[in-house]
Amino acid sequence: MSISRKDFLKKVGLLSVAGVGTAALAACGGGGSEKPAEPKKMAADPCKDTSGVPAAELQKRTTFKYVDASADPAKHCSGCALYKAPADGGCGGCTLFAGPVTQNGYCTAWAAKPEMG
Repeated sequence: MSISRKDFLKKVGLLSVAGVGTAALAACGGGGSEKPAEPKKMAADPCKDTSGVPAAELQKRTTFKYVDASADPAKHCSGCALYKAPADGGCGGCTLFAGPVTQNGYCTAWAAKPEMG
């Protein structure tokens, strides 16, 4: 099936108008008497701040029972094969989920880094 240029431009124009209309409706928020949302407070330690992490990624952290401080001194994130060391000296990361990870953290997927030799 081929579509003429004229028909294509009409459809693109309609989709653009629909998108702008939807965005405008979402922006006005219904105009009710609801209180404005409270701004999220950042954690004092940026390596523990998950305010910008999507809910699905937060769920992964929960699934793997991630904690900021390991109860086992022999098992901590910086000694894990899945740990992504920070390039700038800031917070680390993990290959399993998004968001900051403390080097002293732990989760149930912990796996010792292979010995280099």
